[in-house]
Amino acid sequence: MLAAIGYHPVPIVERLAMLHKEQKFALKERHEPEVEAEHGSAAKGAPNEAEEKTPLGQTLLKWTFLAVALGLIVSTVIGLYIAYVSPRRTRTHWILLAIGAVLPVAILIL
Repeated sequence: MLAAIGYHPVPIVERLAMLHKEQKFALKERHEPEVEAEHGSAAKGAPNEAEEKTPLGQTLLKWTFLAVALGLIVSTVIGLYIAYVSPRRTRTHWILLAIGAVLPVAILIL
């Protein structure tokens, strides 16, 4: 939808989106819209896609996903805090944190 109005995301964002949607770490092929087709619809008075309002259900879904993402971030930070405040097994916690950070990147590279 945004590509139709000339917006192209940063390449890393586009690659991560393709990884999420298509399970491929690659850039999507871009098709440039024809200038005449773009000017022809604007001249006819067709409504601009950017000016259309987002449906309420879609807006609520976005806010729900934002709340879930923030909850995951907060719970992760609290878990790390609890793990490193306790004096026992600190070395094990650091090793597990390193594995948890390196393993997804290694799987992505494969």
